[in-house]
Amino acid sequence: MAEPHSARRTPATPVSASRALHRQLRPALEIGREGWQDAAMDTGKAEHEARALEEVVERLVARFPDVAENRVREIVRAAHQEFANRPIRDYVPVFVERTAKDELSRLTTD
Repeated sequence: MAEPHSARRTPATPVSASRALHRQLRPALEIGREGWQDAAMDTGKAEHEARALEEVVERLVARFPDVAENRVREIVRAAHQEFANRPIRDYVPVFVERTAKDELSRLTTD
């Protein structure tokens, strides 16, 4: 009989230590044709994700008209880099939009 899933888990690494290790190990985003391609993504998913991220930029530019489009794009790109090499890509644009929106909100209220 197999042991329960929880019994096979390794001890948790403190969040800050695991994030620091992740930052050291992940490659930088490759600037491909779309400008959004993560080195770990396959082409089909990369194109879909790139389209979704361009839509994120468009929505955030409309929502924050006082922030230059280039600045919005930089913030979205930085947020996207936080998810480099994540194996499940389906919700990355959603998480990127939330992260970028929070950062833009902080910029406009300061």
